[in-house]
Amino acid sequence: MESDKEFANRLRSMNDSDEMANQLEFASHSVRNRLDEIKRQEVERLNELEKALEDKLALKV
Repeated sequence: MESDKEFANRLRSMNDSDEMANQLEFASHSVRNRLDEIKRQEVERLNELEKALEDKLALKV
């Protein structure tokens, strides 16, 4: 997000997470793409963690 100087300056001036979320629509395309990729990776990580936990619990039965 630091690569989009205007957006980074807006974020620094905010202190409410809801306000920050509303400003995401004004981020540059590349910043939004990167945030989408980070979110996708985190969802994938959590899904893998959930599956591993389910597999572990299934072995205990």
